Amino acid sequence: FNVAGVATTVPPVQISLQRDGKVLVNSGDRLFRLNADGSVDGSFNPGSGANGTVRAVAIDAKAAREGKSDGALTRTFFREEYTLNHRIFTFPKPYISLINGIVMGGGKGVSAHGSHRVVTENTLFAMPETNIGFFPDVGGGYFLPRCPGQTGAYLALTAIYPHVPTDEAEAIVALGGDGFMLQTLHDTQKLKLPVYGMNCGTIGFLMNVFSGEALMERLGAAEEATINPLSMKATSADGSITKALAINEVSLLRAGPQAAKLRIFIDGKERMPELVCDGVLIATPAGSTAYNYSAHGPIIPIGSEVLALTPMAAFRPRRWRGALLPKSAVVRIEVLEPEKRPVRADADTRAVPEVVSVEIRSEPKVRHRILFDPGHGLEERLIVEQFA
Repeated sequence: FNVAGVATTVPPVQISLQRDGKVLVNSGDRLFRLNADGSVDGSFNPGSGANGTVRAVAIDAKAAREGKSDGALTRTFFREEYTLNHRIFTFPKPYISLINGIVMGGGKGVSAHGSHRVVTENTLFAMPETNIGFFPDVGGGYFLPRCPGQTGAYLALTAIYPHVPTDEAEAIVALGGDGFMLQTLHDTQKLKLPVYGMNCGTIGFLMNVFSGEALMERLGAAEEATINPLSMKATSADGSITKALAINEVSLLRAGPQAAKLRIFIDGKERMPELVCDGVLIATPAGSTAYNYSAHGPIIPIGSEVLALTPMAAFRPRRWRGALLPKSAVVRIEVLEPEKRPVRADADTRAVPEVVSVEIRSEPKVRHRILFDPGHGLEERLIVEQFA
């Protein structure tokens, strides 16, 4: 694999504005040559900077406003800089950027748009242009929203609204999808703070529409829904016991090629001596639209004080569709023939392999507080889902 260096200590691909106003432009011409060179497989950029161009452009722009300059330097800079960024973004060969230390302004433009970016723990990102009223984009408006972990949304919101440690917060704003919302609720349950989610993921049943505008007003007007999770106590084949909480559901799934055989007890009374199936789950009202609904279980209204017990691909009894149980019910499921028909248990995303019995109940001592925009709370969403 033959690699050509595109940027060194003094970048050969750069826009350099000298103090005398002279413009030295090399707007990606070398990239064109590298692309045409059949002996080069990719390009390498070990970091670069803007070489003080921001100050030069600011001075020229100010002079143009005062009638002391025709602004040609500023226009040339923007034209050549964005041409270069576009050529890096569309460069057909691998473009590798090593980003280490402080990356500011134009340095981000010639590094972030490459096909491969290596960022170290020493990297600090900044756009100081904003302090002098200079348009800060260089493609950041495209790049940042597409960064993993909702980095762009996080930077945008924390630049506008106050951000404090969780022990000083009055509310938590979660950016992601339903999976991240569940993780946030689990991680912050001891704080007893309301969580307001904004959808930046793929599924957003528990989330509100993302917007960076009027966030404080939305938080003040939000409707609160309180839900209790399920408590799971799973006993494994080796005798170990695992306890976990589940906001959506606790599920038991076959972990081998053969169907699972399960025995179900409700409040200590055997209700089904043998269920042959791919699995079974117990869902809360909040979780009834998730895995439960996919398994053809019922959608349960919030506040109905019931749980859904839903089988997955039941073979015997063939027509059994599950049951609705009072919220106070204690469900115990025993695994029959566990060595031949292994079963795993999942509490939301917490998995326990090779279980022999699982006990599930609602946990009233734990209360999760979720905030929704007015008119878009859980009750409304549950109704809408049934007519979708």
